Amino acid sequence: MSDCQDLGACDALLFPKMSDCQDLGACGALLYLKMSDCQDLGACGALLFPKMSDCKDLGACDALLFLKMSDYKDLGACGALLFLQMSDCQDLGNSSLPEVPIEQNGTSGRKKKARTSIEMEQKYDIDIKKMANAMIQDALQNQLTQAAQIMEQQVDAELHRLDNMDEDDFESLRRKRMEAMKKSQKQKQDWMTQGHGKYTEILDEKEFFEMCKKSKRVVCHFYRDSTFRCKIVDKHLEILAPKHMETKFVKINAEKCPFLIERLRIVVLPTMCVAKDGKTTDYIVGFDEMGGKDDFPTEMLEWRLGRADVINYSGDLLEPPSVASEKKTGILGHAKTSKTIRGRNDDDSSDEDDW
Repeated sequence: MSDCQDLGACDALLFPKMSDCQDLGACGALLYLKMSDCQDLGACGALLFPKMSDCKDLGACDALLFLKMSDYKDLGACGALLFLQMSDCQDLGNSSLPEVPIEQNGTSGRKKKARTSIEMEQKYDIDIKKMANAMIQDALQNQLTQAAQIMEQQVDAELHRLDNMDEDDFESLRRKRMEAMKKSQKQKQDWMTQGHGKYTEILDEKEFFEMCKKSKRVVCHFYRDSTFRCKIVDKHLEILAPKHMETKFVKINAEKCPFLIERLRIVVLPTMCVAKDGKTTDYIVGFDEMGGKDDFPTEMLEWRLGRADVINYSGDLLEPPSVASEKKTGILGHAKTSKTIRGRNDDDSSDEDDW
């Protein structure tokens, strides 16, 4: 019993001999140096042996304790490992029992050494991260420098080429530009002949198909006279038509083209159909994509048509135009209202019609 030391909240008592075992109360474990010392342990939570060879079927045993680290093997779901020497104690994970060192001399020194080791590892990790960040910054700086040098070389080469051009070269350049201008002007004339540059109305489905064959880019607005929002779309397209000569802007009364309505699956008015090279490629249904309001700016619809690749859009396709470009009055000249699409406002009846 003289071998028993202060174990704190430890759930096990360790004795080298059976004769030392006395009243253990609620002790959770017994340790014997020999298997022959093991008797009826009742509800004891663990059996502890100095050798792995002494370990047998332990049932629901919560812990195995060995005198040497070399005796430690795969214990499955074992709840704790206890060693008679502190030097044998390693990382025990979520062990349910604390490590029990029999020899406690020099424990504080070893703990201090362990803390020092952890601090050194943390400092090492920080230094590694700093070095990695510095390397990344250097690599980015080198890439930017190389890109700038390449651009500078290209500019210098172009300037050198212009400086060394003779009269024949200038004449050839002037001739190419004149040819490009003539080609562009001819293209505009062809577009105007086909009705580009203005917002017009087509009367029937046959005219729609013929128009899609003649013009490579078409925006067709399906409208109804009784739908107020269709008038808003008309005003925007009247502004965009002369600005984008490359695209044909038209409208057609939905009530006069039932076959086309069914074929294109148009169910809400207003709907703008986008056609390229004789095929429908996109639809703009209602005002949802323009902010859901009646007073959206023309630039917003222009941006949306640019994303559909049906007009030559010079702005940023990734970001819609700023709302700061909106005017204080609506597109029809009326004062702006806070009216939104259906479901956004309790007193909003919406002017979009289901077909």
